[in-house]
Amino acid sequence: MTSGLQASKIKIVAADTSLVLKNHAIDTIASTIIATVTRVLILTTICEMFNLLFRCVSGVYHKGIGCVEKGEG
Repeated sequence: MTSGLQASKIKIVAADTSLVLKNHAIDTIASTIIATVTRVLILTTICEMFNLLFRCVSGVYHKGIGCVEKGEG
């Protein structure tokens, strides 16, 4: 009886441990994704600020992929 009870306790602990490990893995993946997205957004914002500054200084506006002079479009 006692050995059966101990075995079930071990199974419960093992199940808890695997659940904790799964949650930890999900948290790690989620935080990695969030960190990556944040970095991309920050870099994009910085690039856009420099772009805007460049456009204001040079008078060149970006239209789609190419650049056009301010008077054209």
